[in-house]
Amino acid sequence: KKAVETLCLTVWSRGVEALSLPNENDDQDNDSLNALAVDAQRCLGGAELAFLTKDVNIDSVRKSRVIFESLSDVDPDNASVRAGLGTSLLILGVMKEDESVVKLAMFHLKAASSLCQKGAVEAQPQSIFQSDASAMSAAILHNLALASISLGDDVSSVALLLRAGAIRREDSAHSVNLFWNCSHGALLTIEQQAALMGAKRTRRQKKKTKSKIPFLSDRFAVKEATA
Repeated sequence: KKAVETLCLTVWSRGVEALSLPNENDDQDNDSLNALAVDAQRCLGGAELAFLTKDVNIDSVRKSRVIFESLSDVDPDNASVRAGLGTSLLILGVMKEDESVVKLAMFHLKAASSLCQKGAVEAQPQSIFQSDASAMSAAILHNLALASISLGDDVSSVALLLRAGAIRREDSAHSVNLFWNCSHGALLTIEQQAALMGAKRTRRQKKKTKSKIPFLSDRFAVKEATA
């Protein structure tokens, strides 16, 4: 991970430095340098998630969020960037049990899913971030399902997981590593934490319901006591 970070930071800083020099480059060179600097940032953001272990380093996730937020301002219609931002927010929200952050994650993941359906996925031969649309869609739907589970919405989560599973079965012959998604070990930890968070939310809701609607036996007890 350290080697990846060092390389990406070097490429990014040199690209930014070259872009800041007046009249040194033509428009085509500037476009290439800008694309290179952005790719370096995307690599940095993805590395913070890709190298997560089952212990889930929150500081790494926070770094990823900051990077992907910056990239989403530059390119809001990039499906991979929105997926990376949504995933980093999802991890933060679930690990910290913050429902507002999870809901924000769902917003970006839904946007990424919509962009995938519209075909807004990199297909340039020169890009190091080429992504298979089906693999992206399945991963995004899976992460959306985790968000739903953490909010106690089991009905929606089942539907999302079934859709993700169907996409993966159709493309079972292809294995695609997505630069913006976290590792399998980290996902297992997040799944467990999401289930725990959702269970706590469900228990709180049940307690609120009981306090608002007393049991019939309690009503009869009150009547007998006053009779």
